[in-house]
Amino acid sequence: MKARAIGSIVWTATSGGTKLIAKLFMAARRARGEVKKSARTFYKTMLEYGIPEDAAKNITIAYAEPGLEILKIRNLIKMANEMSDA
Repeated sequence: MKARAIGSIVWTATSGGTKLIAKLFMAARRARGEVKKSARTFYKTMLEYGIPEDAAKNITIAYAEPGLEILKIRNLIKMANEMSDA
């Protein structure tokens, strides 16, 4: 195999991996933003329907927490590592 072909393969592998990581990071940030946005909407809707502010805040935190926890970068990396070990 020629050196040029090996260089091309290495370049494609490294640049493709970098693009993949960047896209994953941006998708996770966008998803976290959507979770926060939906939590705000949920909170405002509960207030409109007369749920007390303290209760609405606690319910909203319980609503948003699992989604935000899953979308943490460290947890995404941990899940990927667990899948590759299996």
